Amino acid sequence: MMPLHNAATSARVYADVDRASRALGATPHGLVAILYDELLLTLGVARRAALRGNRPLFEDRRSRALLLLGALDHGLDHKSNPALAQALSASYRGLSAAVGRATAQDADLIIGQVRDAVAELADAWGQIAKAA
Repeated sequence: MMPLHNAATSARVYADVDRASRALGATPHGLVAILYDELLLTLGVARRAALRGNRPLFEDRRSRALLLLGALDHGLDHKSNPALAQALSASYRGLSAAVGRATAQDADLIIGQVRDAVAELADAWGQIAKAA
């Protein structure tokens, strides 16, 4: 039987390989969907870490969520649809501000609200991607 830390390490490696292979074959719409998936996963881990009192993991995942929101914002195409890009950018900045002010004590509420908002954006993006 493999020690737990090796199994966890192996699971992370497989997850990293899966993400990389998905990204290599993804369309631009698919890449955004991958970012949303990663963001939702990251926010869920941050929330659970806070609830369990694992402050280092909470802080790590909170930082990753901010990076992912920044990547989504940075990747917006302001030339094709300026109004949509501006609205999404404002949403991403607001969500980033909420994540930035979240603490381990209020993460259940704040991170939960951010996760709900991101889930709505991800769903809308999925609908756009299907139509494209």
